[in-house]
Amino acid sequence: MVPASALQTHSNTTFLIEKRSASTLSRITYPWLFFEIDWNEIEGIDINRAIIWLSTETNKPIDQLDLQDFHNNFLSGLAKTKGYKVSDLTKAVINRINDKIFYKEKFPRHKKVLVISVRPGDDAIIGDIIRTYVRNENYIKIINMVSGNINVKNSDVIDYCEQNNIDVSLDTIPQRELLQLKTLVRKAEAIELHAYLGVSSENLYFLNLPFYEVENIEERVITEKDIDPLVDILNMELPDIIISPEAITDPHGLKENIVKIVDSSLKRSSIKNVEIWQYKTVMEDFSIPEGDIIFPFNEQDMDLKIAGIKRLKSQDTPILPGYDPRSLWYRIKERNQRVGDVLTTIGLVSNEYRYVTIIKVHQFER
Repeated sequence: MVPASALQTHSNTTFLIEKRSASTLSRITYPWLFFEIDWNEIEGIDINRAIIWLSTETNKPIDQLDLQDFHNNFLSGLAKTKGYKVSDLTKAVINRINDKIFYKEKFPRHKKVLVISVRPGDDAIIGDIIRTYVRNENYIKIINMVSGNINVKNSDVIDYCEQNNIDVSLDTIPQRELLQLKTLVRKAEAIELHAYLGVSSENLYFLNLPFYEVENIEERVITEKDIDPLVDILNMELPDIIISPEAITDPHGLKENIVKIVDSSLKRSSIKNVEIWQYKTVMEDFSIPEGDIIFPFNEQDMDLKIAGIKRLKSQDTPILPGYDPRSLWYRIKERNQRVGDVLTTIGLVSNEYRYVTIIKVHQFER
């Protein structure tokens, strides 16, 4: 195979890239570096992106950016839209971002909340959000959609069996029984995680949806048996808020399938109106301009979040490490800190709140 970068300057090469995959390319994210931009046609989210980029590029808080910074960094056209009064631009961006920043006291209270977790414990990535909802006296239930058993190592099964006095030999156990034990491992870890976050086992659903349990991943097909259980829960719980993963292109299509099931279930349910909070999984993150809720939290809250993640012992090191073999808690901490560093650089949060989770919000209405 030839790396795509080796063909970038070839005179007779055309690249066809799916939109989501292309979204992180520099010419898509920072088009002003490559093209002449008509800034009068650009929406607020992209102006936010440009000003945040300029702030980090110059290492200056947004409210300290001056006209020379715009001239020196390909953004003269943007400054021109405000008659070169860049303070008008920077104030507008600061206000838009500040409106999105939610500290703990700004979170909803006394709401009925359903959290959708792809696999048991996957929602540990938003443990800070769940813990804050609990602190604010909301009624929370967690729906674990699939078993996640194929992500459990045999060594974790051995540890689980020893701790629970289960006599088993992995050399002779049938594959189906082994997967059942792996399902129990993830369930036990999820129960421990959520107890730590303040959600009791009575408020956890484990659906073990059948589409996931096929031997060949490529044969996964969503059927009514995967949709009906969630429809029943939605009709019974009638939540005010649903916290759900956002659809991403993952190698096995699992998260995309879960989002399809959630969407189909909502449409078939009796729910007429509900607020959807969407979170990214470990593989991706929302950018600051994309987000609707920016939740900064401090070192103590990050330590609490890590302590919860570490209860997922079978997931600490991925069974297929791929490009990133580091511990799960470390990857999540780094991601939260990376966004926090940007907000600190642009001057919108203090060093005390050096970690950030970003959420997108939309309304489901009939």
